[in-house]
Amino acid sequence: PLDLTADICRERKMRVDSAAFDAAMTRQKEQARAAKLDVINHLKRIERNFPKFAKLDEVLYSLGFHLHELERPGEAVDAYMR
Repeated sequence: PLDLTADICRERKMRVDSAAFDAAMTRQKEQARAAKLDVINHLKRIERNFPKFAKLDEVLYSLGFHLHELERPGEAVDAYMR
């Protein structure tokens, strides 16, 4: 965590560039959301193309993935991920 890192840096007479850290963290979160959405979209394509996997949504829901709720435009992926 940033606060722990900042404490250690202060002990060693160093500083943390909080703005750069925040920017890097924002980029990382955006990349993680995009990757999750890619996986979910891929799984939904499998479900559409292979009707035998119609229960895929139920299986993924039990694992913490709520695919049916992601169909609402503009919703953040993290809100529906475990």
